[in-house]
Amino acid sequence: MRLFHVLSRSEWEALEGESEHRPASLETNGFVHLCREEQLPGVIERWFAGRTDLVVLELDPERLDAPLDWAKLPHGTFPHLLGPLPLASVLDVQRWQDGQ
Repeated sequence: MRLFHVLSRSEWEALEGESEHRPASLETNGFVHLCREEQLPGVIERWFAGRTDLVVLELDPERLDAPLDWAKLPHGTFPHLLGPLPLASVLDVQRWQDGQ
């Protein structure tokens, strides 16, 4: 299973030299938002509509240090990482193009 995290290009570039990513959602909600590949278009449409500065991180779930919580929401079941996102788990970084 592949998991993904969406963030802006500038956020990604700011992580150079860091070992982990701590998005605002980790502080405010206690988790990092992730999704499965088939959920990417919907996530981007719902939360990032009109943005042209996005990158998608493909993650290796085996390299995640914190547990995953599978949240059942009205629009699907989504993985939430209950801790910081280790950058060692990033397998690939792709710029998001409409429909990818």
